[in-house]
Amino acid sequence: MAAHSPQGCEELSAPRAPFPEATGCPTLTGEADHLPRLCCADLLALNTLIHQWLLPKPAVSRVPSRIVMDRPKPDAGLPV
Repeated sequence: MAAHSPQGCEELSAPRAPFPEATGCPTLTGEADHLPRLCCADLLALNTLIHQWLLPKPAVSRVPSRIVMDRPKPDAGLPV
């Protein structure tokens, strides 16, 4: 984040319409403050989402990304 204001944190704390691709956005400790979880149809859709939703926000200073290439082991449920 460029600035840690309450408004900036609130703006990124939850998925927002009109972007159903944003499935969550937990806050983190360490170098990154938020980890938007995005599920996009393709790289063009991801690029559009980043440039139209994330980068225009004044609180966002940069958007590093990681793209899942393969999921040899799917996410498991929590043992409860």
